[in-house]
Amino acid sequence: MKSKELYKISNYVYNESFLQSHLDMSGANVSSVMEKMEKNKKYIKNQVIFTKIIMVLYVSFLIFLPITGYLQIQNAINEGVSITWVLFLGGAVNGAYFLFQFAYLLMFGMFSSTGLFTGNLFHWISTLPIKRKDMNKIGMMTLFRVIDAQFIALMLIFPLATAIITKSIIITLISLGLSTLNTIFSFNVLIILSKKFAGVIKGADSNAKGSNLARILFLVGYLATTMFAVIGIQFLPEVINSLYYQVPPNLALFETLNQWISLIPFPVSGGYLLTSFLIGLNNVGMNLILPILVGLAIFALIDYVMLKKSLKIMNDVIISRSDSKKQNFKVSTVSDVSVTVVSPIKAFFQRDKSMILRDIQAIIFIIIPVILPWIPFFIMIRPETGFVEIEGFGVMELIYCVMGATMNILGLTMVEKSGATINASLPIIVRDQVKARLKWAFSIIPLGTLLPVVMYIGNSLFWDVFIIQISISFVGLLIGTFSLLLWIRLFGKMKKKYVLDEIHFRYKIAKNILIVVIDFILLVLLTIGFVILLNSWNLSKFSIIIFPIELVLALILYLVYNKMFPKPKKIN
Repeated sequence: MKSKELYKISNYVYNESFLQSHLDMSGANVSSVMEKMEKNKKYIKNQVIFTKIIMVLYVSFLIFLPITGYLQIQNAINEGVSITWVLFLGGAVNGAYFLFQFAYLLMFGMFSSTGLFTGNLFHWISTLPIKRKDMNKIGMMTLFRVIDAQFIALMLIFPLATAIITKSIIITLISLGLSTLNTIFSFNVLIILSKKFAGVIKGADSNAKGSNLARILFLVGYLATTMFAVIGIQFLPEVINSLYYQVPPNLALFETLNQWISLIPFPVSGGYLLTSFLIGLNNVGMNLILPILVGLAIFALIDYVMLKKSLKIMNDVIISRSDSKKQNFKVSTVSDVSVTVVSPIKAFFQRDKSMILRDIQAIIFIIIPVILPWIPFFIMIRPETGFVEIEGFGVMELIYCVMGATMNILGLTMVEKSGATINASLPIIVRDQVKARLKWAFSIIPLGTLLPVVMYIGNSLFWDVFIIQISISFVGLLIGTFSLLLWIRLFGKMKKKYVLDEIHFRYKIAKNILIVVIDFILLVLLTIGFVILLNSWNLSKFSIIIFPIELVLALILYLVYNKMFPKPKKIN
């Protein structure tokens, strides 16, 4: 069979692989994904394209590290900075680029490749009149489809950027060689880890603790790399540039460190080699070139050994059959069931907790409100000099806190839509249900806003930052609570009561837009008031004014809450 025909067949396997990966990562949200597929026939195709575009964009954003590093190396050499110190920092910066490039590949590659290693995708192909040799080709072509965009990004973006900046054919070829070694290593690790990750995700119980933990770790890694991209582009170049001119007094120690650290195969040896050529080999000396070459030789050997292991894994996946070991299922009896009596609020909270741990989309609404408040701390505060601009810091924190609170409360409310009609007909005390939902926000938002303050314990900025953060967390909770009550009013109003379910589906898009617009108007008004108060008074007088205002707004919201969800009458 011709390679062109085999490549077409591999497209069917790849689409099935991506779908399987998407369903595996969805956890308890599988039914929602299936519903989206029924409504939109191009849903999976669009997800494939979107994932590849995002991966290429992330790798492209990271290119600022080596480009900035090269320009700073040239400036440092021209200004007479020690070659030893420039080598150390240049090797570290280039090595960091290779390491983060590797991390991004794992984050996005494992999402789309896990389904390929479940062992079930090639069963239907084995029923076709295809030779074993051609089966292996289809397997490798399928893998290439999984990594094609990443392959191009990892192999070409770095050498192209190097060629444009350095205008040197030799350095460009070295960059291409290093990209090749790093790409082979990254994909070998991706294959090995994806196989293990697929085993965890596709265990006997897809909602087991191991599967849930794997999904959470994947999501945390994804959010952490996203946070690095956002923050790193803004302040890393400035930090790296300042380090070049903070030359330590004991340079002899760093000469020895350079020789030993450059032996580390990945990612340091490649970073040192590139930095050596940027500085000039005549300025480096053979006492450092030799360890770099030894490290790269070890790296090439590691790539070869891992490539053989990766090919064996792919071969095992392709020839696997469906007659695997049967799973033993335990039959539950009445004696295995235990009933624990708890309060309604705790019961609803435990239900939400169970849902969140099984749903990757719900986990996002828990983690993001904790991550967002860190961003202004890295951008708008310098521990040595203080606030870059206190009003700008306050506005950024206010925006991120309100975003996190609204996302947390409304996100968790809208994730679970199944059984809305049944829930509305049950004798559920909605007041307790709403309390349980707000309990998440009242636990997470203060934690997210106050956690960064811990960095400033013992610093003169501590009380200033603490006052701003505690006042902002109250604002976030107020707007988040208001958003929930407004959402219930628009979607959950029944004849004689309100319910925490989506009952009225008409004009859904318009209603959601209305909530966003009202929240935006409130945020703008509060931001203006916040800036005026910060400009007019110091933080002590600011706190005396802002906290009573927040207390009055909280009292108004409590009255509205009591009106919508009155306390149930006690039955004698």
